[in-house]
Amino acid sequence: PGTDDWGIFYKPHPRCRERQRFTIAHEMGHFVLHRERVSEFRCEMRGVNNGQDADKQIEKEANAFASNLLMPADLFRDGLGDQRKVDLRVIGGLAQRFGVSMEAACLRFVELTNQRAILLRWDSGILEYEARSKKAVLSRARFKVPNTMQEPVPGSVSGDPLTQQCLEGVKQTARMWCPEERSYMSLRECKHTHVERERMLTLLILESMEPRFGDRTHEDEHEQDTSERFRASGQFPVH
Repeated sequence: PGTDDWGIFYKPHPRCRERQRFTIAHEMGHFVLHRERVSEFRCEMRGVNNGQDADKQIEKEANAFASNLLMPADLFRDGLGDQRKVDLRVIGGLAQRFGVSMEAACLRFVELTNQRAILLRWDSGILEYEARSKKAVLSRARFKVPNTMQEPVPGSVSGDPLTQQCLEGVKQTARMWCPEERSYMSLRECKHTHVERERMLTLLILESMEPRFGDRTHEDEHEQDTSERFRASGQFPVH
């Protein structure tokens, strides 16, 4: 093919079209944002977690592009309605509406919510990652301990193998999951287990509290919107 030709090649997922759509949008993000820097991209499932820092960053940027493309912020927020009543049933409905996976919709919720929220993804009972909302970061609410292997909290819904789904959530003491929380604080724990997989999602929605600044990891987690990505790569969108 000529130097100006390009294409997206992906492994079809006949039983997971949502993942397929996100993959295509992700690769489109690479073309729009990174084609001046890299001529060819070979993305793997764990590309964000593995590889060099530069590789991790462009994978995060492509994911952000796909998320903005498939789940526009204004429409997603409108679909959430009263955020005080949001649970995995509501988010699951939005996942169907926008044609994305439950995990992708949960990540978008955590990114956009005005609540303190934490998303935990588990593979074979071991924590793979934690994603926190801006208010969770500012109040220093977290479960993950760096450089440690963690399992679901004993006595929690997520730690109960007999409970596969708990979409509406149950009330727990916040300290059960987040040791630095005040003793009187509570949270709602929601759980979603993927069918025929060892993957599980835990969504923690915490009571509001005043910021306790000092945790600046939210600066690393900030994702620009699509228009900002265009400009950062020197490509100005046409209106």
